[in-house]
Amino acid sequence: MASPRQARSPPRGIRYQPRLWATLTHLLLLGLAFALFAGRKPGFFRSEAIIALVPDFYSHVSNFSLSFLLYAGAGFAALLGDVLADIQGS
Repeated sequence: MASPRQARSPPRGIRYQPRLWATLTHLLLLGLAFALFAGRKPGFFRSEAIIALVPDFYSHVSNFSLSFLLYAGAGFAALLGDVLADIQGS
């Protein structure tokens, strides 16, 4: 009897199907990075306690968050599509 992971074929263009915990962790990290980026403007995600301790916190964290969102988003897609193996000629 085939396992459930082998029974389903991944969508076209995706070579590997990620495990549920990996996908949820990735989405959680992307959400956290987006919340930190959204904190640069006054609103729900901005913490006045952090600003009192480190006044330049959000200017540095917003740069980190943007970089993380770009690298993690592109990296996860590259791992799913096995882009690295295609580049190396495998």
